[in-house]
Amino acid sequence: MRIIIIEPEFDGHYIVTYVKFVIDKLLLHKIDIILITSLQAKNHSSLKFLKKTYPRIKVKFLKYVRPKRHGSFFLLFYQIKLYFLIKKTFSEILDNKKIDKVFVNSMDHFDKALAILGDPFKGTPFVAIYNSPKFHFHFFNFTNSVRFKLFSKYLFERILKMNNLVKILVNDHLFIKYIKIISLKNINKIFFFFHPVKFYKNYSKKISYEKLELPKNSIPILVYGYLRMSKGIIELLNALSDPRVSTKLVVILAGIQVSELRKILQQEYYNNLVNKKKLFIFDYFHNEKDEAILFSAAKIVWVAYNRIPFASGVLIQAAVKRIPVIATYHGIIGDLTFKYNLGVRVNIDIKNSIIKALNNICYKKYNSKFLNNKNILIKNSKPKFFMNLIYNLLGN
Repeated sequence: MRIIIIEPEFDGHYIVTYVKFVIDKLLLHKIDIILITSLQAKNHSSLKFLKKTYPRIKVKFLKYVRPKRHGSFFLLFYQIKLYFLIKKTFSEILDNKKIDKVFVNSMDHFDKALAILGDPFKGTPFVAIYNSPKFHFHFFNFTNSVRFKLFSKYLFERILKMNNLVKILVNDHLFIKYIKIISLKNINKIFFFFHPVKFYKNYSKKISYEKLELPKNSIPILVYGYLRMSKGIIELLNALSDPRVSTKLVVILAGIQVSELRKILQQEYYNNLVNKKKLFIFDYFHNEKDEAILFSAAKIVWVAYNRIPFASGVLIQAAVKRIPVIATYHGIIGDLTFKYNLGVRVNIDIKNSIIKALNNICYKKYNSKFLNNKNILIKNSKPKFFMNLIYNLLGN
């Protein structure tokens, strides 16, 4: 049996989460795998790790460039270009080898083109992960914008009508709730899954603190991932020096920063935080080992993102490590935090709200008894559930 895995992008942690688990399970059953991904991934640490760990997999690269602008027209043009590159690469492979099934790791990158132009896989059955559906946000008051909402819903329905579509997997529980309420057709082709989490290793407090050079008695707050201005980082750091906040608190910024944030962090106030060992900056992509060290050290994880409605893998990682989070009341992150009692929520625009949340966790006013194996979210985020799901869809 031979399966193609398509991952159009290589930034972030898609590869070291979903794709790694998929490859793990399929290779266990001696299934041949061909990975199609971007040319930019060639020197990426995650791909190097994959090729070293799984030398049996073959890799094909897509020669495309991301759009320089992010308007609707440019993004659609990018999707169409990507669609035809995927179609061409798939056809070239199919000319020489039989392909049994296709797994699309992040359909979001060409979902509109897929709906408009149709099946690029010549009838081969495919399974896709849809990471960030958006057209249901207005229903839950996550956004006031209704631009292209109905059009996006229509395009999604077109994808569901494809005869060779096996399943679309989503990890947005509110999206599942929404499509049931509106009685969407072909709903049987949509399946909810919990974001799978597995850490490379559990490090002791002593070792993780030493590796990160943290003060011995400090309480680290981890901000992890791709660090944008919308992640509430400046609001957190501005609250850190307030006299009402515990002096033991330190902030770890771990992940590649956008240029605007990098520039702001060069200001005197933030430099002073660094010099006083209140702020620790690791401005680069983190591999599995780095990630394990960071989450072993963290006592709080910050996911109080400013008006970001999407789901977050970092939230689930924190829950699996039994680390309380600070979130906002907004979006899927806020809803999950409340539903599963994963931490405390704040109003990101009010400094006193942030200070109160920090103190609630520092002084153990937050009841963390729900962060255990009985928590449904933590229990179902074990990789075995995701891996078995994938094998049932692809391997049979």
